[in-house]
Amino acid sequence: MSRVIIVNTPGPQGPRGPGGIYEGSGPLTISGSVSATSSFWNITAGEFQVVDDPSKFTDDFFLFSGCKYETRKGQDVIIKAFKSICDKYADIKLVCNWTNTYTKDDGKDDLIKAGIPQDRVIMTPLHSNEMMAEIYQNTDLGIFPSRCEAGTNLVMMEYMACGKPCIGTIGTGQGDILNSENGLPLNSKGIIVLKSTEGEIISNWEEPDSDHLIELIKWSYENRKKIQMLGKNAAQTMKTKTWEKMAQKIFKLIS
Repeated sequence: MSRVIIVNTPGPQGPRGPGGIYEGSGPLTISGSVSATSSFWNITAGEFQVVDDPSKFTDDFFLFSGCKYETRKGQDVIIKAFKSICDKYADIKLVCNWTNTYTKDDGKDDLIKAGIPQDRVIMTPLHSNEMMAEIYQNTDLGIFPSRCEAGTNLVMMEYMACGKPCIGTIGTGQGDILNSENGLPLNSKGIIVLKSTEGEIISNWEEPDSDHLIELIKWSYENRKKIQMLGKNAAQTMKTKTWEKMAQKIFKLIS
């Protein structure tokens, strides 16, 4: 029997399939002749880690949102939720790292159109891993309302490795990492079926619940000790998701 190692999960078919290959399922048999084992993107040990006293921002409650600015990543849901939060909590701010090398849209125009005061938002440019780790460590709560993740979401994994709690959808790839023990799963309003111009189903996405996101942000703001414990559990989860451990796993499979 041949063996195939799948690095990352297949997608973007969305929730767990078709195919349903994800880490934790054990070896899979495809067409009766190929044994497939999946693995994920991982982080580099030591680059993203817990810091006991970041000591940069202490007065306000900082939300973090990363990843490139696009519909799939769900930043529009964050903007909607944050507008509601802004109107009620003067000390909650949003740190955005939405710029990438492939698009010039960083979401700033949409933040302005939504009526969000610009002094409540910090827009960060592209940075080195070292600087991104420092940004993660100096925020309080990450938000990852992705409609679909073919893999897991590397930015979310880096954030969790720094011992920070996060809110995220779990219907697609993020559910392989995030759970109620190490984070705050975000409810879905249901499935969005994407079709080609010929009517063929090409992907199933989930629609994040913006009202639930607002509730989770408020709960986190009022329960900071509890979310710190989630962050500690997140860091423990990510200790098993390093490139070194993945290499050991692959070596074991092929030796």
